[in-house]
Amino acid sequence: MSDYMLFVEDNPRDVEITLDLLHQAGNRWEVIVLNDGESAMAFLERRGEFSSRREGFPRVILLDIKMPRISGLEVLRAIRDNPALGGAAHFIAAGAGHPRRVRAESRRVRHQATKAGTARRHG
Repeated sequence: MSDYMLFVEDNPRDVEITLDLLHQAGNRWEVIVLNDGESAMAFLERRGEFSSRREGFPRVILLDIKMPRISGLEVLRAIRDNPALGGAAHFIAAGAGHPRRVRAESRRVRHQATKAGTARRHG
């Protein structure tokens, strides 16, 4: 494993906010940003434009759930079903409507976060 993180998010504003937060937290790893699950799978499997990427896998994979083409949960399932794709820590970022779905479908997720601005008020 290498000291880098794969961040898969289709919303440019969420990418900007997350990268800023990682910087403020003192992140020193390289962050590779992709904007959909299909690109994430190609990256992890070293296919297409990623066929010559460096060896190894990211230490952390941060996935959005709701993305075009292939969802974050589908990427997570593919990683879980293929141990050759590495042993990175997996994090899911979800809007307020998805937490139960994440818990039910992705037992290998080590951490889950609700995106800022999506929390619902109760009461």
